[in-house]
Amino acid sequence: ANTARSNLIANSTVLNGGIGCNGSSNNVFSGLSVASPINLEQLCDNNTFSGINVTAENVYGAFTASASKNNTLILSKLTNTKTAASGIYLANSNLSLFRNNTIIAPIAVSLTALSRFNLFYWNNMSATTTWVSNLGDNNWFNTSVNGFAQGNIYPNASAYNIVDVDGDGFAESGPHIPFSLATLGATLWPSSKGADYGPYAPENIGCQNLSVAGTVYNLTHDAISTSGTCFIAAASNITLNCNGHAIRGVNASGSYGFYANSSISNATIKNCIISNFTYGIYFNSAHNGIIENNTVSTTYASAYAIYLYNGADSSYASSGYGIYLSSGANSNNLTSNIAYSAQSHSLVISSSHLNNITGNAITSGSTASDTGALYLASSDSNYIANNNATISVGMGAIYALSSDYNVLTNNVGTSLGAGYGIYIYTSSDSNILQNNRGTSATSGSGISLFTNTNNTLTNNTGISTSGGFGIRLAGATYSSLFNNTGSSRTSDGIYLISSNSSTLSQNNGSSDSSYGIFVLGSSNNTLSSDIANSNRSAALHLANSTNNTFTGISAYATDNTTVYLLNSTSNSFFHMAIEPVSAQKGIYLAGSANNYFYNVSNAYTYNSSSVQKFYSDSAQNISSDLNIGWWPLQGANGISATGQINTSWYNRTNGRNYDWSISELLAYWYAPTPAEMPIYFVPPTAGDNATTTNTTAFVNITLNSTDIANFTWGWNSSNYSIYDSGLVLMLNLDLVGVLNESGASTHAHDVSLGANHGTCIGMGASCSWKPDGKYASTILFDGTNDYINVSTSGSLEPSQISFGAWVRSSGGGSNASGNYVLSYGRQAGAQETSYGIKYSPLTGLFSCIASIKDSNYTASSTTATPDGPWSHIMCTYDGLNLRLYLNGVNEDTTNKDGTINYSISDNALHIGDLGADGKADSFEGDIDEVRIYGRALTYPQILQQYYSNLYRPALSQWQFYTQQPMVVKPYDYFGYAKDIEGRYNQTEVRTITRSS
Repeated sequence: ANTARSNLIANSTVLNGGIGCNGSSNNVFSGLSVASPINLEQLCDNNTFSGINVTAENVYGAFTASASKNNTLILSKLTNTKTAASGIYLANSNLSLFRNNTIIAPIAVSLTALSRFNLFYWNNMSATTTWVSNLGDNNWFNTSVNGFAQGNIYPNASAYNIVDVDGDGFAESGPHIPFSLATLGATLWPSSKGADYGPYAPENIGCQNLSVAGTVYNLTHDAISTSGTCFIAAASNITLNCNGHAIRGVNASGSYGFYANSSISNATIKNCIISNFTYGIYFNSAHNGIIENNTVSTTYASAYAIYLYNGADSSYASSGYGIYLSSGANSNNLTSNIAYSAQSHSLVISSSHLNNITGNAITSGSTASDTGALYLASSDSNYIANNNATISVGMGAIYALSSDYNVLTNNVGTSLGAGYGIYIYTSSDSNILQNNRGTSATSGSGISLFTNTNNTLTNNTGISTSGGFGIRLAGATYSSLFNNTGSSRTSDGIYLISSNSSTLSQNNGSSDSSYGIFVLGSSNNTLSSDIANSNRSAALHLANSTNNTFTGISAYATDNTTVYLLNSTSNSFFHMAIEPVSAQKGIYLAGSANNYFYNVSNAYTYNSSSVQKFYSDSAQNISSDLNIGWWPLQGANGISATGQINTSWYNRTNGRNYDWSISELLAYWYAPTPAEMPIYFVPPTAGDNATTTNTTAFVNITLNSTDIANFTWGWNSSNYSIYDSGLVLMLNLDLVGVLNESGASTHAHDVSLGANHGTCIGMGASCSWKPDGKYASTILFDGTNDYINVSTSGSLEPSQISFGAWVRSSGGGSNASGNYVLSYGRQAGAQETSYGIKYSPLTGLFSCIASIKDSNYTASSTTATPDGPWSHIMCTYDGLNLRLYLNGVNEDTTNKDGTINYSISDNALHIGDLGADGKADSFEGDIDEVRIYGRALTYPQILQQYYSNLYRPALSQWQFYTQQPMVVKPYDYFGYAKDIEGRYNQTEVRTITRSS
């Protein structure tokens, strides 16, 4: 074409020769498929090419233009397979537009020196060698949309450090913006002329509103905000994953790295490195968010690295806070973050509840006395686990103030200075601390409770490496400490001051320089099965303390005194082992009277030159005839001990001197009548004369004794014997280490007087313990070959009987028609058992079975029990009737007089199967709290079995727990106990009234 103009060439296929133009203008080419190049020669101007598919092998290009201008190529595909050739080749051609094209060639675009003012954008530059070779001036490779550059699409452009700021898919910022010789190099962009200021990289997001609900936004490069806010969560259920990249600000006032407001829920930000904003991450009344594995820092004064406000990670703040949850920031998850503050709290939970704070590294460089690395203030019911908190000095690495019902587990709190490792401060009540480690380097304590109540510490370790206490209780009441270790290099291992009515069991207090356990100005505490050890001072020291009870304590001292009482009265010591390794005194009483020692072993080698076995300057201290070792006279009227074997003591005024040189009347008195057993109410028991609208009364009773003979529960003017000689099997299955129940033992301990202990069979090296029993732990039975074997015993063969357990089925078992929860005796061939409980996973029904006059009789439940919940099943036989009780209700009775047949060939007790005739009938699920009584319990007694539980968490401690239903009326209640040594006691009688 030479002078041809304004023609339309559309929807055609050109097989050979391509399209040529010479001096022809204003033509429209549309929808063509061309097998050779398009070649525009002299003065081919103002032509439009749209929807063209060109496949060529041409030394220049698939689309070439020479001395032509004002042409447009859009929505087309150009392919050139010639080596070192171009997709678009312009020679001396100007003012043309190339948009929305796909260009496949070794060189996507090539422009000679005299090609100018051409515009390229939204093209897919699929080049294999060079993206753009531009020798001309004033050629452009992007356009502007709403003030932001939009350029072309390049292979693997997202691998470059470019960032899309406005969310349009085109990058406008980053170190590699614009694409040019300077940023890409001479191969991809060989000329210094021209640049693309908006290459397409939609995945390379930058600071913007995250506005598409349900979208995961991924950072592939750092995001930079020169002022203001970087990311705003503008929709719910969004996730910003930085993938380890940074979000950086410039410390502008009121700036936010990531912001979510009250209309947003389920926003997640993770794997980010955020720095230099007023608020690194800010959740303003946003709910159910997740902040995970971020590093957030700021050097802006009074700034917050992470701030959760009113509902709503490595954190660093050189002046402000690291992570801050405030004013109702509830139900958030903070996981695997690193929180740091140079001068204040690092992770703050203030007036915020139900948060999960797990796996964070929290560090504060603060030296201020009121700061904590992890700080809880007026915050309740949070779960804080597996965190590592460190503070330079401050108040505590983990510090709680006025915060209740929190669970702290498997945390490490370390104070490098005078602060506390873990500090539960004023009015922080009913918290649970388990498996934590608190360490203080100087004068602070490893773990400390201060002026609070009803906190529970289990399996924690408190360490002071210098002048502080291992574990300290100061003004703490009704605390419970089980199996903790407190150690100090220069002060006391475990220290109680002005702390009352607390229970300490199986703890270990040790000190290199001071007391192992020190009780100062404290009363009504119970310590049992604890170990006190000191290398330089008294192992166990009481000062100005009254009415405390010590049972089963082991005291070891290598210097000074083993047990030292100063101005302390009316304390009781039972079943103690005093081991003065090389100390000067075994037991030393100064200004201390009316203390009682019962069955205490003062194991001390006599040394007539200097060592005193029992030193006292006080009268009226009482000992018993069960004490062994070196003791005062065991005489009722204080007769001289002359001639008495194995007695020596030192008395400043009377009695025998340490070298036996004085033989005067003694000031020590022996009382043959046992002292009262400690028994008392503990929280959550209401105070006396309480009034409530609750339909249930919760009562807890603690009693301290190694071996009890009776426990009676009194409720609503009726007495119920829970523990007595008629109880012949009581398997709590609570994994109590001192009862030889452990992860390395197959022993199941019977705490009844029958001592019918069990052995776990088929479960491996230990019983299959689970922590989620009906009460404390339980044992899982696999439905194949698991059971507990209890050897035959006459105590398990009474003429009248009650037997039962708490049961939770998993729905399986070896016999779909019925599996045994419990069976005593089994006979080959007949599948007969003396008595037992059977459960059918098909029907969800229980059966009580008894062999009476050589035949099996059953009583069956009528209410199906689903898999999952616990059910209480109890069977009784009184010689006339076999009864089944399900959850306290008598659901079936079978009348049959006679006696139970105990002459079955194999008469061991199995918990969890029958095991007869090769058929295990094995139960699948959990069994807990197995009971057998040698009498038929009455219906009211069965109800109390359903409402209540007695268990033994320590060697010298028992706990009774009950939930009693109430109607509108007053109820009186109490507990009574007696031990096998004849000691007995009763709580006060209390009253509770349901008012409406």
